[in-house]
Amino acid sequence: MIMNSAVHKLKESFPVFNETYDGEDDVYLMYGAFGSFSLDVINIYMLDFTSPQNYFYCDLKKRYRDAGLVESEINKIFLFIDKIFLLNDEAMNDVLNTCIFEALMGNDYSYNLSRKYFSKDTYNHYLEVTKRVI
Repeated sequence: MIMNSAVHKLKESFPVFNETYDGEDDVYLMYGAFGSFSLDVINIYMLDFTSPQNYFYCDLKKRYRDAGLVESEINKIFLFIDKIFLLNDEAMNDVLNTCIFEALMGNDYSYNLSRKYFSKDTYNHYLEVTKRVI
């Protein structure tokens, strides 16, 4: 996946993220912010709005008041990450490792959600990257 294409695809796939992100269009910066965004969506979903906020561009709690919307976004996030990983693009997998997987490992709930939504290959890679033993 070409890096500019990856930035465009992220913006296109996640309108709330795109509306709230005001940083540069560098793939590492944008996907790093998306990692924080994803972590907050997970926390909102699992902790019912009581978690500290990691994504500093916007108060996501106001955007995700509906449980169905949050669950749908969780599904989209994990399937999006899975799809990118399964393309086997070395450059994009480095972006996932440094920007997404490292962000997700900051939350134990992400392991359960990863097991639920990721393909077997992506999940095993995620466990390897985060050195999680279960």
